[in-house]
Amino acid sequence: MHCASCVSRVEQALASVPGVESAVVQLATREAAIRSASDAIDRQSLVEAVYAAGYEAEFLNADLPPDERDLRLHNEERQLLKRVIFAAILTFPVMILGMFHIHFRGSNLLQFLVTTILLGLAGGVFFKVGIPALLKGRAEMNSLIALGTGSAYLASVAATFAPNFWKSIGQEPYLYYEAACTITTFVLLGRWLEHRARGSASQAVRRLIGLQAKSAKVKHEEQFVDVPLSEIREGDLLLIRPGERIPVDGI
Repeated sequence: MHCASCVSRVEQALASVPGVESAVVQLATREAAIRSASDAIDRQSLVEAVYAAGYEAEFLNADLPPDERDLRLHNEERQLLKRVIFAAILTFPVMILGMFHIHFRGSNLLQFLVTTILLGLAGGVFFKVGIPALLKGRAEMNSLIALGTGSAYLASVAATFAPNFWKSIGQEPYLYYEAACTITTFVLLGRWLEHRARGSASQAVRRLIGLQAKSAKVKHEEQFVDVPLSEIREGDLLLIRPGERIPVDGI
């Protein structure tokens, strides 16, 4: 997910599953929570509903250590960074040739080859996700990027291999390879920065949650005993000593 439209689409998909009363999706953490009337909901149907909406889902493993979650986020961030660097390296020569109108024998073909590699490898995700969503009438951010870069690329390909087509309709065969490359690179850079910020926010939230007390002293038969927070019920009497954290909300 990359935008509010994605969040709305996933929420609608989850809410359409029989038995689901409501669904809330968090873009920052990429997590979804559902409220149901009973526990009889087919878990696989939730995953299939998200998949039908054009996304992928898996159930969170509550036993997964925070360090392992951080490692997964870090690996994803590294993969994104590698894609950004790869795209930037390919974009630089195309941008120089296009913006400064440098022409030599084979320059158009060179730009075509470099742009094709960049869009196929670094920018392939935009077309893989965006085009199917567009065909289903559910255009989203990837669809817009795919349309923009794809239009610039196809117009440039026509200008490269069929310049007479443009001249026949009274237009000059201009090249827009640098537009397709720079848009792809800057969007990938933005996603890497977004992922990096999301990872930092997730770590900060986990550190904040880590400050919460794990148990509380609850009165049972004239004595106060340590009880996990999950076992505390409304009406319990708690003892909080000076300097201790407040374990739960109450009066």
